[in-house]
Amino acid sequence: MKWNNMFIQYGDKYFVEDNVLFVDASFLNMFTFPLKAGNPEIALRDPYSIVLTEETAHKYFGDEEPLGRILNIDYNRRLTDFRVTGVLRNIPHNSHLQLDFLIPFHIFNE
Repeated sequence: MKWNNMFIQYGDKYFVEDNVLFVDASFLNMFTFPLKAGNPEIALRDPYSIVLTEETAHKYFGDEEPLGRILNIDYNRRLTDFRVTGVLRNIPHNSHLQLDFLIPFHIFNE
């Protein structure tokens, strides 16, 4: 499921993002999107985890290490902490599936 217009905050930076995908925890095992950082076996296991692309990680964190950082996301009308657990290599522009963020779908079961 794709989510548009998601409000995300990191420190004093605020963004509205459109390429947020809610996926099954096995997404990184089913598709061949390699991780630059993190473990694909567990990156989406925690409902409050988030995986982002290299480009997006650089947008939010510059040259800082993104793993373990917390992004505040407007989820259910309240700011909720999501921990960065993986960084995807940038997705080729010719890929049918375009995304900047992956969030576990099972958050909706909470």
